[in-house]
Amino acid sequence: MANAFILDHIIHADVKAAKAVFADLNQFSEHHPLFVKLEQTGPDSFLVKERMPFGPIKFSYKAQVINKPESDEIVYIAHPFFIILTITFSFSAGEILNTSKLKEHIHIKGAGIFIFVLKSLIKKMHPKLITSINSKLV
Repeated sequence: MANAFILDHIIHADVKAAKAVFADLNQFSEHHPLFVKLEQTGPDSFLVKERMPFGPIKFSYKAQVINKPESDEIVYIAHPFFIILTITFSFSAGEILNTSKLKEHIHIKGAGIFIFVLKSLIKKMHPKLITSINSKLV
């Protein structure tokens, strides 16, 4: 079973600066509301430790960040629970000077209940993530 959706955001920086935050998972993790710890396991691979927002539940999963220097995209592939989460962050110039448009193309593949939980978490937490990133970029 799979599920896909798109989230749109405005980043308060030009495309190059905005993309740099998302390409560096260490910097990105400082803003993520659920990340507890991040351990680099390879040039573009990580072990991510998160906590669930509804209780003391913590879990770990493997993630990979693929920076596409030839384009304005970054792909994040993670394996939390029993699913595959792929997020493609696509950046484009904003309509206001020194802003960027960010489209998150989110694809979740796996068991139904896990898709529902993860989709709900992403829709709730990613606006908080963007707000935190924007507060540092302004």
